[in-house]
Amino acid sequence: MAEFFVDERGNGRTMRVSRHPDRGVAVVSIWAGGLCRASFRLPLSEVDRVAEVLCGADPDAIDPMVDSMQYPGLAPEIIAEAS
Repeated sequence: MAEFFVDERGNGRTMRVSRHPDRGVAVVSIWAGGLCRASFRLPLSEVDRVAEVLCGADPDAIDPMVDSMQYPGLAPEIIAEAS
């Protein structure tokens, strides 16, 4: 079962989040009306880390160099902006 979140900008924008333990992922999808515009398969092992970010974990505790090495596809400037 998915949870739905409405974008504050309106215009039918929503985010849907569903867990799939049998596949070991949570799926986050971005919708515009009835059209899925993007999806992301988040490993369940990373859900706690995302929750910490959303709940206001101390951004200074994240070492940008370590994160960029662990996640080479993530642009360093994006990591720096997030810190």
